[in-house]
Amino acid sequence: MKKALCIALTLCMILALVPAAFAENDVKAAEMFGTKEGNVYTNKALGIRAEFPETWMVLSEEQSRQLMGSGMEALDNEKLAEMLEKNTAVIDLYAIAADNSGDNVNIQLQSLNALQDVLLSEEKIAKINADTLAEQMQGTGIEISATEQSTRSFAGSDHPCLHITLSVQGVPMYMDMVFLKVGTYFATVTSTSLSQERSGAVLDSFKALEEESKAA
Repeated sequence: MKKALCIALTLCMILALVPAAFAENDVKAAEMFGTKEGNVYTNKALGIRAEFPETWMVLSEEQSRQLMGSGMEALDNEKLAEMLEKNTAVIDLYAIAADNSGDNVNIQLQSLNALQDVLLSEEKIAKINADTLAEQMQGTGIEISATEQSTRSFAGSDHPCLHITLSVQGVPMYMDMVFLKVGTYFATVTSTSLSQERSGAVLDSFKALEEESKAA
């Protein structure tokens, strides 16, 4: 588990450098953050909810912020909202399976300026990520062998998705990245696993809030 966690954290830090894009509306930065209750994650702005198995570890807000750098765990939501407004990538969720599957998922939030908002769509941002991800990972020991862009259903809606085959110190891994635009903010949902099927299955854990309400 320790090895999988180290690999996952490395990927999480690198992906924070990848550009993202957003569309204009009245959503505020402070409204973009989700909530965690035990192993349940809910994000009203994104309209999604996920309940992870008891065998998973869902990092607390403080632990998630610590992934962003030393001392970040002390920041409150107001400070994080200010950072998000200034286009600093913020980790809103990090969850990892407590076994040897390598399964993990993270959600990163970011914002763009008015020009980027007009020019970039979810599909264009997916392509930017596809074109730049290999370069971002140079010198990290992570090698990307294949990147495929498609559209997949995520929490009840279709969104662009990247299917990435990579290796970490010779260990094959699989990554799926889904892009969601909300207001002038953008969320990148990234799942990683030692199994290609499991990487996609982790994303299927997310449901639309409307579906959850009907089920209840």
